[in-house]
Amino acid sequence: METKEPFLQHVFVNVSKRSVKMIDTEGYEESIQWKFDMEGAAGFAETLERFRSINDPDLFTYLYETVS
Repeated sequence: METKEPFLQHVFVNVSKRSVKMIDTEGYEESIQWKFDMEGAAGFAETLERFRSINDPDLFTYLYETVS
């Protein structure tokens, strides 16, 4: 019997909160949030740079929140 590995189905990137939520093809979700310090900024920037190397723009939704 062949077992299929889950694949990434969609990624939500909340730039304002420095968070990423990933959903796989089986419906599981995982969220990651970076701290609001220099180390967190560097890690979040590195992750966004890696996302740019994935040639599937439909995979990503970028969210920006504003305070009124």
